[in-house]
Amino acid sequence: MNKFTGHIKDINSSDQMSLVTIQLQGDVAIQSLVIDTPTTAPYLQKGSPIEVLFKETEVLIGTSVPKNWSIENNIAGHIVAIKPGKLLSRLRIETASGVLVALISTESLTSLALALDMAVVAAIKTNEVMLSPL
Repeated sequence: MNKFTGHIKDINSSDQMSLVTIQLQGDVAIQSLVIDTPTTAPYLQKGSPIEVLFKETEVLIGTSVPKNWSIENNIAGHIVAIKPGKLLSRLRIETASGVLVALISTESLTSLALALDMAVVAAIKTNEVMLSPL
């Protein structure tokens, strides 16, 4: 599980859902779509410290951000470790907010010709980002 800490920068709520923008270190912002509002979850307040979590299997890897891309969370970094497997490969990516881990297919590792020190973009859908109050 990837874990980062930050603070809530903005909250946009409608009905029972909120789109929460979290400011991480290194001037990186990430968004999370949660089924909660500031009324139902008291920790959802601007400025509140928060932990951001997302699974390694929910991280998409590319060599750049594609045009016409619907994924808002795009974090630039470079590969610091690769552990190839028969079906899945584990990447450690150094970002401005810290290290994140991605688990991708070994076929993707090969087709993208990913290598150590290569610049990549890690993308995470807003609905895959979980929040935990600190």
